[in-house]
Amino acid sequence: MASYTVEKFELFKDYQFHVHKETDKTAYGFKRFLCDTCLVPTPIPYAGKPPNGLPTVYGTYHQLYRIDGELAAMSVIDILPNCVSGVYFVYAHKWEKCQLGKLSVLREAALAREFYAAGLKELKWVYLGFYIHSCQKMRYKGDYSPSYLLDTETYNWYPLNECTPILDKYRYGCFSNPSHSANEIIHHKVPEKKQKEMEGVMRATIRGSEMASTPVSKMPLSIWASYKQSILQTVDALGPDVSRKVFFLLS
Repeated sequence: MASYTVEKFELFKDYQFHVHKETDKTAYGFKRFLCDTCLVPTPIPYAGKPPNGLPTVYGTYHQLYRIDGELAAMSVIDILPNCVSGVYFVYAHKWEKCQLGKLSVLREAALAREFYAAGLKELKWVYLGFYIHSCQKMRYKGDYSPSYLLDTETYNWYPLNECTPILDKYRYGCFSNPSHSANEIIHHKVPEKKQKEMEGVMRATIRGSEMASTPVSKMPLSIWASYKQSILQTVDALGPDVSRKVFFLLS
């Protein structure tokens, strides 16, 4: 499982400094960012005895990569019922030319295949997170095949090679209906609603590895005033049904 060690934290600081030019990283921030998790450890339903080397519970893990015993890289992954999800990846700058991130993706794909071979027929995907076509640091995700992107209007998956021509042309790309693609940002007017109308919409608060939830309709007025617009925009975009199935984590 994901856990804190000084060795991991030093690797994280090295990566953040050399890649993102950040110098203010703390052990507490590292724990919150890459160790604490909202995922509740749940037994993985293997048909028989779990194969050696595979985890026994769903949850967040640190996959460590060592070279001659030295921690060279670490991937943070979520093991979920239908996928291995890549959360974050850090590496020591001295190994930058080795492109260890690609090794990490291949390992995650191999891990998904191992789960599948162990009888978990739904766990057959690798999720690499957001793909931002205009961001060079994100383009590497398109180097793996077959790859698919999620259409934001139908929530269906489309082959990446069918999506890239649309993304080359538009800032917003709709794969299910390319005519909806656009370069202009259209500001949709969000319907006004009162706090008491947020019945069934839940707010999450996290302390360490524990999560608590409270109804948005009953949270303090001062917090509602600060986050009202963001909450209303999200509820409008998700729709009432989905909004009641997710938790709103307010920073």
